[in-house]
Amino acid sequence: MNRKKVMINFLGAVIFLMIVPSLHALGTNEKGWIYVEKIKKIENKGLMFKSWEGIIQIPSYDKKEKCDKKKEECFAPVTKDQAFSIRKQNSKVIKFLNQKDVGGGNFLVQYRKHKFEKISLSSRFEILDAVEFTAALPEDLPRKIVVKKTGYRNFAVDGEILKFIRQGICIKTNEGLYKDRKTGRVHPFSVTKKTMAAYIYKAMKSSTPFSMGISDALAKAFRKSDYDVFEINYDEKAGSSLEE
Repeated sequence: MNRKKVMINFLGAVIFLMIVPSLHALGTNEKGWIYVEKIKKIENKGLMFKSWEGIIQIPSYDKKEKCDKKKEECFAPVTKDQAFSIRKQNSKVIKFLNQKDVGGGNFLVQYRKHKFEKISLSSRFEILDAVEFTAALPEDLPRKIVVKKTGYRNFAVDGEILKFIRQGICIKTNEGLYKDRKTGRVHPFSVTKKTMAAYIYKAMKSSTPFSMGISDALAKAFRKSDYDVFEINYDEKAGSSLEE
């Protein structure tokens, strides 16, 4: 095989490797759970492809807000409208939201955000599941979890998880939004350890308060936020121990 053919084959392989992840990315590029403050609208739509569509209010923040991060002043919470879709086959969620009706809120939804709109849906934000908060912790959830700290500045907040998702195309990261129960401020955070991510997905479904240990990293690395959660503790202030 001559040099020209080798180069053509090499370039073809590179293009193929670039295309395959992109084709995969045509589906989901974000999936997780988020707190719903209120249902603003829900209705059955479509002729050929029937689905349930509507608008919910979810927590967010203004990225342009000027605030002192080191004094934990960031960010003032804001509410944004989010259009959503539910497939007609998902009767469990349709029943749940219809029972809540317009104006109802204070629950969690699991959603998937499509890179492109599906032909049977009116929005890219598809609701997959919906649950009420539980008063007690899941039986298999320990009251404390600690992982390695990643930052130079570490602090604790009385936390409440408003959003936690798996995000990204080629490189997946775990991203969230927490609320400080004392100040009422919200802040984006990341989780780099799989054990912590799995724990948070369970913990956020309970209304039981906890203390969060936050590590403020110098560099974001692959994370979207420089805040990384290293501890969740239901019995005492986070930050008293460290797992190497």
